[in-house]
Amino acid sequence: MPAYKLPRLFLTLITSFIISLSLVLSTSVQAETLKLGIVNLHPHMFLDENKQPRGAAIDYFNIVAKRMGLTDYEFEEYPLSRLVQRLEEASLDAALFLAKNPKRELIFQYPKLPYSEIKSGIVVNSSSALSQVSSGTDLSGFRIGTIQNSFVSPMLTKNKVDLDPLPGLEAPGKNLKKLAFNRLDAVYLPCYISITSEITKLGMKDKFKVLNLPEPPIQIFTAFSPFVDSDLVKKYESVVYESDIELYKELVEHYL
Repeated sequence: MPAYKLPRLFLTLITSFIISLSLVLSTSVQAETLKLGIVNLHPHMFLDENKQPRGAAIDYFNIVAKRMGLTDYEFEEYPLSRLVQRLEEASLDAALFLAKNPKRELIFQYPKLPYSEIKSGIVVNSSSALSQVSSGTDLSGFRIGTIQNSFVSPMLTKNKVDLDPLPGLEAPGKNLKKLAFNRLDAVYLPCYISITSEITKLGMKDKFKVLNLPEPPIQIFTAFSPFVDSDLVKKYESVVYESDIELYKELVEHYL
């Protein structure tokens, strides 16, 4: 074989090997089950009596997955602080229901459009003199129960309130019980509907008042791990539409 043909043949073999390896790796990545983290937040996502994931956010992702042609995925429930940690470590591929804050935006991959907009609220005891919140100063000096690592309204973080974060899947209910025993002045959840749902579940409607916070709605996204292939994020992004916010409201109604 002439000497000048050896480099060309070698280059061809190497190129073929690289292409084959890329195809194998691509197939392997696509074949892996997509792991989606959820928290206990009715009516958006929760485990039913058979430990099956249910809720509006679950139903919505099933719709989006069908649009994407995605069939291999599963939901895993964690306390929020653990979910965020696992997402950072790439033990999870995405968090199904996550708001933005400056720290999260630096770490996670967010699609361009949210699929939901939620209103936050404050719960106080029925006996509280507070009947509405006009600004953050109305809550100055309050000790307010929150969920550890949850989104917290700037109205609270920028004012003189004492935030008391609680970890765990049952944090919302535990905070409400602490409020009932006057161990807190108020409880905050970024989702007004979830607050009222939790109060109803505890049978404590007459114990509390739920007050809206005068601020813009909080946008909710499926946030992806920094290690997830950006092509997957773009594919997800391409099938999420502005009209989905109205679609999501309809899905929530099924659980109320």
